[in-house]
Amino acid sequence: MLLSGCATVHINKSVHTREYENAQVLGSDVYVYLAGDTIPEACESVADIDASTQDVTHEFTQIIGRVREEAGKLGANAVQIQSMEREGPGLSEELFGFLGTLLGDPIYVQGDTDADAVALHCPTI
Repeated sequence: MLLSGCATVHINKSVHTREYENAQVLGSDVYVYLAGDTIPEACESVADIDASTQDVTHEFTQIIGRVREEAGKLGANAVQIQSMEREGPGLSEELFGFLGTLLGDPIYVQGDTDADAVALHCPTI
């Protein structure tokens, strides 16, 4: 059974530079790279972002959305999702969450989820 619900996503970040904060980016405009993607050499690391939730039911898309939003507040125009781990019952493959994100379909998951990402400023995006 798939359940819907709003996740309370907690964000922790380690900021590397505040150089781009004056040029904030809308979260919806922050480009998402996945762990295996090649990042352009011109990109600069802005921050490490850890997103976690302990809600019983949530969507991967909500977690990635919050990561994008936080990256945009720092002036980053891209993020690389380095890992996303889930504990508890629900879908057993992380791939389903990433596929849902890429395809725009909500994928609901039960249990705790932790995502690690790097916020990037890429002049070529």
